[in-house]
Amino acid sequence: MFNLSLIAMEPPISFTAKHFRDKQVELLDSVRSIKPADAVRAQYGAGKVEGKKVKAYRQEAGVAPRSRAETFVAMKVHIDNWRWSGVAFYLRTGKSLSKALPEIAVPFSPSTEATTAKRRAEQASRQQLCLHAAAEAEAEHTLVHWHQGAGLGDASQTCRHGLSLSHGTLW
Repeated sequence: MFNLSLIAMEPPISFTAKHFRDKQVELLDSVRSIKPADAVRAQYGAGKVEGKKVKAYRQEAGVAPRSRAETFVAMKVHIDNWRWSGVAFYLRTGKSLSKALPEIAVPFSPSTEATTAKRRAEQASRQQLCLHAAAEAEAEHTLVHWHQGAGLGDASQTCRHGLSLSHGTLW
């Protein structure tokens, strides 16, 4: 939730700790209660991480065999304010995952120029900004657009383009 507050908060009037914190609290106060259907909590099992075998969480040293502690969470979060009305944020984080996380995915709203409900749904399901808040900061954006066929009756094509920015490669 800390990363969400950094991304979605309104700009503070100055970058003092107090003003920054006030805007984060303001944002977190506007987060809608999360419904059970909008969250997944889990515990990791045995598997491989970066090619190395790992034990299940309950088999780790110092963990009770009947532990119910979560090691992964994914949730859909809504912010009830004017700027983020109607936008769902998807938060994911966990321990011993095969892909470095935490991640915040922000889907873009469908274009008002999309001519059919089907196209609007396709746009909404594919265009998103993914922010990875790890030691190696990254941002990814997947853009979907359509090419109309040349003649009447020609099918249109969907094209996907990715943009990936990594702090390590930029500086």
